[in-house]
Amino acid sequence: FNYTIENTITSSFTLAALIGFMYISGYFLGKKKVSDLQSIVKFYIKRFKRIYPLFLISTTSIYVCCVLFNNSLITSFKQYFLTITGLAWLYPPMPTTIWFISLLLFFYMITPVINIYDKIKYKIIVSTTIFVVLFFVCSIVDADTRILMYFPVYCVGLLTSGLSFSDKINIKLFSVTLLGYFVFLLISLFYLEHVIIDMICGILLFVAFLQLCKLIKNKIIGNILKQISVGSMCAYLFHRPWYSVVSYFVGEFNLIIAVISVAIIIGGSILVQKMYDSILNKICKN
Repeated sequence: FNYTIENTITSSFTLAALIGFMYISGYFLGKKKVSDLQSIVKFYIKRFKRIYPLFLISTTSIYVCCVLFNNSLITSFKQYFLTITGLAWLYPPMPTTIWFISLLLFFYMITPVINIYDKIKYKIIVSTTIFVVLFFVCSIVDADTRILMYFPVYCVGLLTSGLSFSDKINIKLFSVTLLGYFVFLLISLFYLEHVIIDMICGILLFVAFLQLCKLIKNKIIGNILKQISVGSMCAYLFHRPWYSVVSYFVGEFNLIIAVISVAIIIGGSILVQKMYDSILNKICKN
């Protein structure tokens, strides 16, 4: 929907989803301890098997769509190569949509450097050092500065991986974050495309969403959300190629086409993800 009715509100929801996914990725990977070369290799293999094959297929399909339909999502083979190696941020502009997974792939690469330490203070020192290095790299080579936005979020996830969260909703926290979101949303109307304000809106909306999720006790709703979550990564990876193909043959998207597309993408992604997981499980057993 962000392609058809893009505005400040839909953009903030998109940003909140990206911030949430980045934090959750860091949170779960923060529990993956590494201590030697063998454990580091094992870490990389698990991450590779989980997301890289689908990511490679998605990026390649987008590149093919660019060649066939003459669009500019991926402008060159160099950009394609840097994207699939997790280095697209060094050569802006990063390709639309898949830039996020490419960035996440780069974070996966440097995660063992942080996780190899047990004490939080050392992790903070290493994370801060990496951030400073990234800051200077962005200043020198004119890299994509979004890496400076998302790396701290990812690191917060890594550093808080040992924390457990209450199942009960915090009404005060929910109210304050939701109110704060609308305040900064109002501010954003006067300061268009302000990165910091957009980031704050996304974080506040994500925190409010986490609290709201604790109210969902209905099994039917829970099962529906579970099914959607299964195919969320696949949907994210392949919705852009679908959008390119449909736009080429149908023309400009309207609300009806968008709704139909969402249904097809979600349903298809759940099936593809389950098939992929099944194949992956068989390979791992063998």
